[in-house]
Formats: sequence, C-alpha cells, structure tokens
Amino acid sequence: MRGAGGKAEAYRELASKVGASGFQRYVSGPYRERMYRDDAFFQVNMPLYTTRPFYIFLCSVVGSLVHSDVAATYLISAVAASLAVLLSFVLAGTAGLAGNWRLAVPLIWIVAGGLNLASLSTPDALETLLSLLFVLTSIRGPWKGLRLLCLVLIAALMVATRTDALVLLICLISLEWVLEPRHRLGSTLVFLGALSTYFMIQKISGNHGYISELNFALIEDRSHNAYPNIVPDFHGYILAVIRAVLQILGADFDSALFLLALTLLAVSWVRERRMRVQEADGFNQRALILAAALALYLIVRFALFPSPLSRYMMSVYVLAGILFVRAIQSTAPGQGSGTTPRVA
Repeated sequence: MRGAGGKAEAYRELASKVGASGFQRYVSGPYRERMYRDDAFFQVNMPLYTTRPFYIFLCSVVGSLVHSDVAATYLISAVAASLAVLLSFVLAGTAGLAGNWRLAVPLIWIVAGGLNLASLSTPDALETLLSLLFVLTSIRGPWKGLRLLCLVLIAALMVATRTDALVLLICLISLEWVLEPRHRLGSTLVFLGALSTYFMIQKISGNHGYISELNFALIEDRSHNAYPNIVPDFHGYILAVIRAVLQILGADFDSALFLLALTLLAVSWVRERRMRVQEADGFNQRALILAAALALYLIVRFALFPSPLSRYMMSVYVLAGILFVRAIQSTAPGQGSGTTPRVA
C-alpha cells in the first residue's frame, strides 16, 4: 500500500518504534521471519491483510497526521475502545438498565478483557465499536428512512473493517427478518449492502476466500505452505475443533468466556420469554431477538472458524453481559422491569 519499497519502509518504522529487542519478537518464528526475509512470500500472503480497507484507510489518514502508521494503529484502537465503552452505557440505558445497574457496564468490559483491545495493533477495537453502533441503531426504532440508511452504511463499514463481520450481520438480520415482519424490507437492504461489500472486497483484494483463510489460520503450518491453500482439510478441521473445545473447557479464562457468553444469552432469552407472559416492557421483543441472534452467531462462528479468542467476539460478549444484567435486574426486589426502554 506504500508502493515499491513499502515493505522495507514499514519494517524500518516498526523497528524504530519498538526497539531492537521488540522488533526481534515481531520477526521471530518461522512464519514471521519468512514474511520479513522473503519478499515473494510476503507478496503472496498480502491478500490476507488487505481485506480490511476501512481500517487501512483510517490507519493511513491518522498515520499521515502523526507521521507514523505504527502509532496510528494503536491510536485507532485506543480511541475505538474508549468510544465502545461509552456506547455500551447508551446501550445499557436503551435496554432498560436503571440507576446503579449501569455500573455493571465497566465490570462487563473488565471481565471480558475488552479493555485490552485498546493496546492491540489490530482492527478488533474498531470492529467492536461498529458492531455495538449497529446494534444500538437497530434497536432504537423502525428500520426505515435515515435509520435504515445508517444501518446499511454501518453494516458496510463493519465488513470493510473485518470481513468476518458478515457472519454476525447475517445472524442479526436473519432473526430480525423472521421475528419482525415490519423490518423485512430493511433487513433485506442491509443484507444486500453487507454482502455486496464483502464480494467487492474479496474481488479487489485478491483474497481466495474462506477455505484458504481457515487453512492458513487454524490448520496448516504457515511456514511451509505458501498461501493460498484452497483444498478443504476435514481431518485438520476436526483437530482444530477439538483444540478449541479443550481451550474453552479449561485452557484459560479468555477462551472460557465463549461458553460463559452462551450461558448468559440462554439465561437472558429464558427470562425474556417469561417476562413476555408476565410483565413485558417495550424492549422485550428486541431483547429476545438480540439474545437469540447473538447465541446463533457464536455457534455459527465457532463452526466456521473454531477459535475462542475473545477479541474476535468482544461486542457479543459485552452485549451478552448487558442482556444478562437486564434479566437479573428485573428479578431484583423492587426493581420490576427497570426503566422504560427507549424503543419506538
């Protein structure tokens, strides 16, 4: 993206920012070392990293302002993570969390490890922010007019930040289409916008699609096989699933969050169903759709890409926490169903 000599320039800048010992960590290991030393291998693998044009654009703009693309990646993550935390408070209010119950929001971020996103040189914080913004926009009123236009735009930016966001959008839109008949036209337009953005990015970037990325990330030895490998490896996939399940069941807390989030969403959905019969509020239908869609997303994403790394699913973990707090708030003595949510 910097043209001829861009690779050497980027590595020089990285070395100047992190120092000799830090730089050595970035170029250590079979894959990273080969990317650093083998220009042909570097060029072949570039389509893996060019499928995030919105993130790259922001890095270029901020990098030109601060005169460092490396610093720009961290600045974008820090700002996006901060805005995402603030947006979570708005989401909590919209969901009906009242008074001190909103103090659960920072606790959710801490438990989920979401604050770590601010220190990563990745598009994950930006993707989390956009995903939360999409959900907030979708639950604040009917999907028409300016709101519908915003949803289409946010969905396109989500995919242009990280293409796997398409899976989350499909789950959210599918449940919306099924359970909210008045939003079917809007859901279809949002889906078409996200899907066309995905195919456009795949075409322009030269990326070889899902199978090649699955093989690269979770199945094959990156240092031996030049990308792309578009041959499905069922045996390797099963081993990847087994490794991921073992991680979730006991490797570390970050991986265990996957099962915790599913549990919280299930509890929230059951509670919302009971409220629907007894004391449903204006957010009840939205909460039911959201809990079901997010649980579906976690399952589908794990089936497609068996990796329980929380940074890929942080927006879902945060939303799962908010929905769970809403559920237990409504059962607390004297709380009823909380405040009246702002839902049109």
